[in-house]
Amino acid sequence: PKIEILALMAGSSQLLRLRGKAVLFSEHPQKSYFSVNKKDPHLVVKIETESIELGMSSALERAKLWPPAPVDMKYKASEIWQAHMKLIKVKCLEATLAKTAISVPGVLEKGLDWDYKNNLY
Repeated sequence: PKIEILALMAGSSQLLRLRGKAVLFSEHPQKSYFSVNKKDPHLVVKIETESIELGMSSALERAKLWPPAPVDMKYKASEIWQAHMKLIKVKCLEATLAKTAISVPGVLEKGLDWDYKNNLY
């Protein structure tokens, strides 16, 4: 049950390190606080903290991550999926059906939109 979390702090070369014991709950009074789109999580993790440290990371300093480069959001998930499917060399029925389905304009976008709406959380 031992857990350690290492967190980056945006804009900083410091790391936050939290150590403790993880306790898992399938039923917890505060479970509803973590609901998204009226869907409760299946599991809640409580961390009984043993130590918290804040320290510099020379690797982060050398990497010069900050300020981060702007993210180019010109790609859609459907375009990435289609490009991935073109790379598949497998010649089986499932691959053929998947390639055929994504070749129909709009089908993949509608499927991904439905999946994000119903299965993301």
